[in-house]
Amino acid sequence: MSPDKSHADSFTHETPAPNAPIGVIVGDRLCTGCGYNLVGQTITREPHYNLFITRCPECGTVAALQEYPQLGKWANRWAAVLAGLWLVFMVLAMVASGAVIFGLSAGAHEIATESYGAYLSEKASNWISAHTQIGSAASAPSVIVASAAPATPMVMSATSRTRQDFFSFWGSQDQAAMLSDAGGLFGVVDWWSMSLMYAALCLVTFLFGCFWAALLLGRKAFGRCIVGVLILLISCAFGAILVIDAYGSLPTYTWLAAEQQVGIPWLYITIVFSAIPLMLGLVLGRALVRALLTLLLPPRFRSSLAMLWTTDGQPPPAPR
Repeated sequence: MSPDKSHADSFTHETPAPNAPIGVIVGDRLCTGCGYNLVGQTITREPHYNLFITRCPECGTVAALQEYPQLGKWANRWAAVLAGLWLVFMVLAMVASGAVIFGLSAGAHEIATESYGAYLSEKASNWISAHTQIGSAASAPSVIVASAAPATPMVMSATSRTRQDFFSFWGSQDQAAMLSDAGGLFGVVDWWSMSLMYAALCLVTFLFGCFWAALLLGRKAFGRCIVGVLILLISCAFGAILVIDAYGSLPTYTWLAAEQQVGIPWLYITIVFSAIPLMLGLVLGRALVRALLTLLLPPRFRSSLAMLWTTDGQPPPAPR
C-alpha cells in the first residue's frame, strides 16, 4: 500500500463525513432568524467550509457554532464563586420562606389567643370579685408593704395585684374543663377572622410553591417536595421561639394562659395546614408558570426561558 493511500485512508477514518451528526446543543441558543430555542438540535459539519453548524427546524436558518479556547484556571474559580453565591441565595430564600409562613401562622396564633383570652378575663373577673371582701377592697384599695424606712411605705401596683389574683384564680381551676366549656380548641376561636387569615396563608404558600417549582429546575416533583418539608421545618424552628417564651413563664395574666392552652397548638396546626397549598404549588407550579408565560410573553421572549419546558422533557416553545 502506498504512503499516499495510507494517509488518505487515515484521514477518511478520523474525519466525520459531511452532514454526519456530531452532537447536540445542550444549552440555550436562540435562532437569529425566528428566535426559536435550538437546544437539543443536531450539530453537523458543513461540507464547504468544514465548520460546525445547526439548522433551525422552524425557519431553516443556519446557526454557526464556534469552538472557544480554554479560559484558564480563573474560569473554574469564578464558576465556584458563582456556585457558592447561588447556594447562599437558595439557603436565604428557604429561611425567608419559612419565616413568612411562620409569620402568618403567628397571626392565627394571636387570633386564637385573643378570643380565648377574652373568655378567661371574664371568668377571672367573676372569680376575683367573688373571693374579694368588699369591705377590705373599699378600705384598702392597694396593699401596703413595709420597707426599711417606716415613713416611706411601698405600694404594690394594681398590675401586680391583678396578676397575683389571676395566678390564684388560674391555679384553682380545672383548666382542661374550662377550655372544654369555652368550646374546645376549635370552638373557642373567632372563625371569621381565622378564615381571612387562612385565605391569606393559602394564597401566599401556594405562590411560594410556584416560585420554588420554577427555581428548582433540576428537581422532579418528589425532590421539590423535600425542599417544601425543609421550609416547613424552618417555620417550626421559628415557632420554637414562641414556645420557649410562652412556657418559660408562669401564667400570671390572661394572654399568657390563653397562649399556653390554645395559642401554641393553633400555631403548629396552621404550620401543618400550610403544607397543603405549599405542596400543591411545588407539584403544579411549573406548569402554571409555563401557562402564565405563554399567556403574557411574546413568542421570542418565551424562547429564552425554554429551560422551563425542556427540564420536564417537553419541547421548547415555538417562536410563533
